[in-house]
Amino acid sequence: CLEQNNCLESLDLTSNKLGVKGSEYLAKGLIPNKKLRSLNLTATLLKDTFWISFTLKRNSSLCHLDLSDNNIGDLGARHLRSGLKKNKNLCCLELNRCGIQWKGAKSLTEGLKANDTLDRLSLSSNNIGSLGASFIAHAIAENINLKSLDISKTNIKNSGSIYITKALRHNTNLCDLNIGWNSTYGSESIDVLANAIEETSSLTALCVQGNKIESVGAARIFRALTSNKSITHLDIMCSEIGESGAVYISNALRSNSKLSRLSLGGNRMGPSGTYLLRRAFNFSKSLRSIDILDKNYRLNES
Repeated sequence: CLEQNNCLESLDLTSNKLGVKGSEYLAKGLIPNKKLRSLNLTATLLKDTFWISFTLKRNSSLCHLDLSDNNIGDLGARHLRSGLKKNKNLCCLELNRCGIQWKGAKSLTEGLKANDTLDRLSLSSNNIGSLGASFIAHAIAENINLKSLDISKTNIKNSGSIYITKALRHNTNLCDLNIGWNSTYGSESIDVLANAIEETSSLTALCVQGNKIESVGAARIFRALTSNKSITHLDIMCSEIGESGAVYISNALRSNSKLSRLSLGGNRMGPSGTYLLRRAFNFSKSLRSIDILDKNYRLNES
């Protein structure tokens, strides 16, 4: 059916038990296909990506591929490497919760360095650790084509976040970075992140939620934002900022002219902190959306 398809552009097979044999049949149908642009294979019991990689080397239409919730592991990532090296069309690859560790991260970055089209990669909830983050950082520093990267919940910890944020200084393509829920932030990693914020000119969205940034870290980040001209969306939810952090943030918002969306929920800022932030929001010329204590305040965008 897919071999003769002239109209179908999107196929979602989520939660179907394809397995290895099913992926082989699918691959053979996709190779001559010239129309299908989006393929979702989430939770389809894939444990081997050999046939998926086989397809990527030969298919000329597929732009979006989602393999999330399949336990492909490092071997599956290694197979995808060869497909990425030869593919000239794929723009988005989602590999969330795929059992990938540092060796798999290394394989994927090797594929990325040879790929000119992939601009969105999601690796959320894979245990790549700080070593895996170091390989990704090397790829970022080489200014690969990636514009969006999600490595939230990947256990990269302080050292891994330092690798990633240092690499931002050498990159002019990455626009959207999610490094949320990656264990405690130390003072060194906060300083490195703040320096990267001051120097980056391409990043427009940054998510660091779920990290122990606290009030001092928040103050450092928002001081850096006053000199940043590109970041419009910051997500710093559930970061233990507290009331004192809210004071720093509200003062910094008065001098920031670029930030348009700010997520601060779950930071226990109390009534006084919430009041200060609401006042700062009302005075801000750029801020259009702010999330405080799970309540949303928005300006009318008419």
